[in-house]
Amino acid sequence: MKYIIINDFKNMFIKNRKYVYSYYIIIYLMLFVSFLFNYKYNNLLFYRLIGLDFNLSKGEVLSVLMFLFNSTFIVYVSICLLLNDIQFGAENIFLRIKLTTWIIYKKLSILCNLILLRIILYVPLMLFFYNKIDILKIFGLDILYIFTLQILSIFIYIIYVRNKIVAGTFGIILLILLLKINISINILEKNYYIILLLIIGLIVSVTKLINNKIFEYK
Repeated sequence: MKYIIINDFKNMFIKNRKYVYSYYIIIYLMLFVSFLFNYKYNNLLFYRLIGLDFNLSKGEVLSVLMFLFNSTFIVYVSICLLLNDIQFGAENIFLRIKLTTWIIYKKLSILCNLILLRIILYVPLMLFFYNKIDILKIFGLDILYIFTLQILSIFIYIIYVRNKIVAGTFGIILLILLLKINISINILEKNYYIILLLIIGLIVSVTKLINNKIFEYK
């Protein structure tokens, strides 16, 4: 477990540091743009910057862009870290550890690295929003959302490897749902138990679906 976390840390913050730097730069750049356009430094702006305020019907450009940007980066990190061990040493990994055990450790490792990624993001932002938000509550809901997105992206990837048509259909359904639903701190707070059940369901599904054929690399 310790080896997996450290290896993922090196892969994300050292090997792919240019993407991590770009992620932070873009968010702080959007903060600067918000300042230029006289956005108020309130909790709503904070939610938008971290991607937790999405309502397509309102037509808020910053809200939509930052939601898509944050979500895309989280999905990218999740898939990238998932495949890293497989592409560079799958033979050795599965000689020492069972596949189901590895995927459990891997999901926890990805979550730990994503949490660290967000902590580094939060600290400078607190200079602007330190007295505007309930940081512990927001961070907890943020991690809940990140974990859901992480598990969902891994689930879709596994389906994609097994059956591209099913994965494409599932992706279209998710896109339609995305156009219909809103994402906000209040919604996450009111429906956290449903999200937890979804996470549990996805974890069980990933564990059931995964097999050695999924990770066969030549």
